[in-house]
Amino acid sequence: MCQKVVIPARCAPPAPESSLCNESCKPYLNLDSRFTMRCPGMTKRGFTRCCHSETLRAAVSGTNKIGFTLIELLVVVLIIGILSAVALPQYTKAVEKARVAEARSLMRSFAEAQKLYSLENGGPYTSELDRLNWSFPNMRMANGGGNWETKFFLYHIEANAYAPRVYARAAIIPKHTKEYELFWELDNGVEKLWCGDYIFGQTTVPVPTDSTEANSFCRAITGTKNGMFTN
Repeated sequence: MCQKVVIPARCAPPAPESSLCNESCKPYLNLDSRFTMRCPGMTKRGFTRCCHSETLRAAVSGTNKIGFTLIELLVVVLIIGILSAVALPQYTKAVEKARVAEARSLMRSFAEAQKLYSLENGGPYTSELDRLNWSFPNMRMANGGGNWETKFFLYHIEANAYAPRVYARAAIIPKHTKEYELFWELDNGVEKLWCGDYIFGQTTVPVPTDSTEANSFCRAITGTKNGMFTN
């Protein structure tokens, strides 16, 4: 008895007038002799080619494979890369700006303590914080010699107690980046704080003038062209 081969419904044969794909040949596809007698001049390969190979494979598997093309994936990766390139620097600057707020608060209170010390001792400032009537949470000595540190910054402090110029200076070095460095000066009672290039610990950096142009990171942190903190 002839065994009929079930042809998937999605694999539709060509128009009836085609001599290659004969509907009457379908039941004999698995019987070589009957197929040859029933469909002279046509091979099984020729009959199979009547159906599109991709359509046939999808129909036989019984599943519709849904996915993304390589171009679509590349476009998504490109978009993510562009967004990261724009957002990450802004995020980094925002984080550093928040950390700088700690340093500004610390140096402001430090300046007040130095002024009080100067009044009590006839003029000089000191780099020895333990001689000041002052403390700051989570600040500890680091390697001595006027070096102190917090979680985010290393403070290198020095002072000059000799007339005619009495001053205290500090280099405030960030621990997590080399994009900038902060510099502080208390000169005869006038306090100044500014942002400049990373040079690790030098306190003799000149105070910026109005014509000075700070790097982009400092401009973002301070909001000024020359990197000076205004208040």
